[in-house]
Amino acid sequence: GKIWLSAGSKDNIIDYAIIKNGRIGVHVDTLGASINPTLTITNTIIDNMSTACFVAQGSFVKAENCVFANAGYFSVLLNIGGSYDFRHCTIGNYWTHGTRSASAVVLNNYYKDIYGNFHIRDLTNAYFGNCILYGANQEELLLDKFASGGVFNFNFDHCLLKTGLNVLGSGFSGCIKNQNPSFSDTQHLDFSLKTGSAAIDAGSISATGLIMYDIDGNPRISGLAPDMGAYELQ
Repeated sequence: GKIWLSAGSKDNIIDYAIIKNGRIGVHVDTLGASINPTLTITNTIIDNMSTACFVAQGSFVKAENCVFANAGYFSVLLNIGGSYDFRHCTIGNYWTHGTRSASAVVLNNYYKDIYGNFHIRDLTNAYFGNCILYGANQEELLLDKFASGGVFNFNFDHCLLKTGLNVLGSGFSGCIKNQNPSFSDTQHLDFSLKTGSAAIDAGSISATGLIMYDIDGNPRISGLAPDMGAYELQ
């Protein structure tokens, strides 16, 4: 089914894990009364999920050097608000076991209860730094903001995106859209970069922060600037 960090759970850490072949990889529920992240997930691959690789609901998550790959609907669903910090993550959805109608990445700040009433839950922060968000669909990024308001703060900082959105507008900085990430072999789940990838040396040193190594343990900067995504071409 899924790994479920239920409401109020806190201070969880997942590092160097491979999670695959389920319905939902990791489900992070509502944040409890803690100033620390519900989950810090690093150097981890989540793949081949019938519904979603990663789902968070009104939570606080930090993710670094992770791959969220093929799923029947969402690779990453950040639902019902929350606060999120994703750096050097590769989100690549090339699901082949049926038609996928959803975007790989979805941000949302509301929900509808059983009586049909809408409730706003603030998305206080959704930061993606030096990430790749790509896939087989035409639109792989959905910004699902409640029409009547609510906080909906997002920032895509030096990311490679598959989208029809205007990446020169508010919430986007130094982004590239609809250019080939040149993954090594999506059929065999190898999301490392090949020579010629638009993601090479396209990242920002400030977005890298204190991440010294990539998911394979190689130096994070090998060239003029860091590569986008979880892998650094050596």
